[in-house]
Amino acid sequence: MKSRNNFATEGLSGTYKQVVFRQRFGETILSKRPKQTAARTASQHAVTDAFTHAAQYAKTAMQDVALKMAYKLKARKGESAFNRAIVDYFKAPVIGDIDSSGYNGQVGSTIVAMVTDDFKVASVQVRIKAANGTLLEEGAATILPNGLHWMYVSTIANAAIAGTEISFEAKDLPGNLVAKIKTL
Repeated sequence: MKSRNNFATEGLSGTYKQVVFRQRFGETILSKRPKQTAARTASQHAVTDAFTHAAQYAKTAMQDVALKMAYKLKARKGESAFNRAIVDYFKAPVIGDIDSSGYNGQVGSTIVAMVTDDFKVASVQVRIKAANGTLLEEGAATILPNGLHWMYVSTIANAAIAGTEISFEAKDLPGNLVAKIKTL
């Protein structure tokens, strides 16, 4: 049964005996109190811990006025900035194909990759390793004007590019880290 304009329950949230009051999109929703029938499993504890960390990140993000406004602008209808920050916590950046066509082993060669996130990519690091696994160089990539691609300009010459390993590592604001490797 649905009730509209019920002044008795308007704005209520919380638990009273076996009834739970929730607010969703400006409406009060009543439901039965959930029952916990068995002890939690390890995976259920992991999920609870993940949501605890997500909520802590969102609380911290809401204390930064500019970041809170950015999350609010990115939020969908009916979604708060806090909820948007929690969603961001659970979504890692995505690294597309690594374009090494501009890399010839000389200083000033370029390597480009598309790096996206549901909210914002905080940083992209690039590592270039020789075929034998020796680290030749590493550094920060810069975002290109299109806002999607990140470019790294090499600073050390590499005489033997066959077998060279190029890795992109992207991080978003909550600290989610993802990496992608390409071997030439």
